[in-house]
Amino acid sequence: MNETATIQYFDRLASEWTERYVRSAHFRRRLETVLAWVEREPAGSSLLDFGCGSGVMVRALAERGFTVTGVDASTQMIAAARRYLCSARAGTYRLEVIDGRSEEGTYRHATYHGVLCVAVLEYVRDAGALLARLAALTDAGGFLIVSVPNQTSLLRRLEWFLHRHQRLLHGAAALAGLTGSDSYLHLQTQQFTLPTIDRPLQALGFALEGIRYQVSPLGLHAVENHRRIGMNMLLKYRKLAQPQWAAQPRAMP
Repeated sequence: MNETATIQYFDRLASEWTERYVRSAHFRRRLETVLAWVEREPAGSSLLDFGCGSGVMVRALAERGFTVTGVDASTQMIAAARRYLCSARAGTYRLEVIDGRSEEGTYRHATYHGVLCVAVLEYVRDAGALLARLAALTDAGGFLIVSVPNQTSLLRRLEWFLHRHQRLLHGAAALAGLTGSDSYLHLQTQQFTLPTIDRPLQALGFALEGIRYQVSPLGLHAVENHRRIGMNMLLKYRKLAQPQWAAQPRAMP
């Protein structure tokens, strides 16, 4: 995956990204789930939205009294976020453009009660390295929310099959987004099963606290919260005071 191509892709989408939360039911449901999970946390907590896009989650969380730092590698997304937030009574927030390759930035000089990483991991070359960075930024007792494509979903597998066999979609305008070099599927580096996301986070000292399967065609919304249906996994983890493996008693020699 070419990081520059991915950043350029999101740069092109920046002007319409906020509108997706109005038009798209699955964007709205994802936002609603994230807000329901975060609202249980202590008021005024510091949060990091890593890959904040046009700032919709930043605004919603700041309006609920959280102190939010939003970062993104797309300069156009951050510009859109600044426009979106400047006209709102959004509370306390800060926005920052970061280097898409090294993730360097001033945001790394702090730690946070909660970290959000929504629809980012599938576009990076080394998801494990990014998870380790985000884990280091999460306070003990704090939380991490991630959203990733659900490789177990039959719908996700069908989508990938059609993407790889584009001749089957000839003339199907409704599915045009699955084809071509500008398709988000072309830019993805990987998809995930629950074990492939859960194992590295357990090793980093996190325990799974909540999971929601989301994204499906309209006719399957009633059953989309099933691991074989929902095309995305939204997961909430809690950072333990120490990794689970370190908490186990050791046998005496």
